[in-house]
Amino acid sequence: MTGVGIALIAEGKYDEAEIYLRQAAEHGNPDGMANLGNLLLRQKRLAEGTEWYRKASVAGSAYGMVNYGLELAKMGRNEEAEDLYKQAATMNSAGGLYELSQVYAKQGNDEQSELLTERAVAGGNPSAMLKLARIMLQRGNPTKAEELYRRAAKRGPQYQAALGEYLAKQGRIGEAEPVLERAAEHGEPYAYHCLGVIAAGKGELTQAISHYRTAIGYNSIPDALIQSKVNLAQLLLMTREDDNEKEAEQLCRDAVAAGSGQGMVLLSLFHKHRGEDDEAQALIERAQSAEDAGAASALQEYLNTAPTDSEETG
Repeated sequence: MTGVGIALIAEGKYDEAEIYLRQAAEHGNPDGMANLGNLLLRQKRLAEGTEWYRKASVAGSAYGMVNYGLELAKMGRNEEAEDLYKQAATMNSAGGLYELSQVYAKQGNDEQSELLTERAVAGGNPSAMLKLARIMLQRGNPTKAEELYRRAAKRGPQYQAALGEYLAKQGRIGEAEPVLERAAEHGEPYAYHCLGVIAAGKGELTQAISHYRTAIGYNSIPDALIQSKVNLAQLLLMTREDDNEKEAEQLCRDAVAAGSGQGMVLLSLFHKHRGEDDEAQALIERAQSAEDAGAASALQEYLNTAPTDSEETG
């Protein structure tokens, strides 16, 4: 029943999948419980999904332990989450090893974090592959990094998007675009974001706006891809149309609510335009302590040096 349910999820047949997974779960199958939890969370049925993760964890599913741990971490129950990751890791769960590596990384224990990451990669965890790829890039080993990106890309559109982004950053746009387009065809929001960045870089602003809007439309993504909102707001402001300015301001407010320093810098423009200098200055000062303070500062410098209406030549 669990196997059939998982296959149906892959086909997008969620209602049918739930029937099989629920039967498996109610018969006490730990993996059925964990996969039912996953399906329910995909459908925003958070309380029931989390409860099935808990039951799966108690029943001995490493997959359930890892996913229940992730939900506990969202609630701030980090010690309980860490205990579950450790239990899963002792069962050689690639997911447990990866999440535990993240815990050690946050604690500043890079050596232990990397050892666990390598074990997770050996177990086939694609997120661990991306993490190790970034480590390889920092160490000047792009060949190994690309190998890891390509291995991860075989595991689904989310990881295809990561490969496409890597290729684009290497300036290999011709290789990046088809990879990102395949991921986008499978509904990966970040692929649309990356395609938007590429289109904007080519000066294809209408296409870039379309890609960013599509990325933002996937509400299942945490913060709805805030960088897409920031980028889209900048492009809409370039059009100088009233309707677009209204949309741009709302996008900036969304970005500010999520803590984006770049959003704060852009929103300050609206306050300046209205003569609300104190509000504008307060946003600029807030941006200096945001997580993306460096990017916010660069954006502010760009805006301060950009040509005015009278200076533009078209």
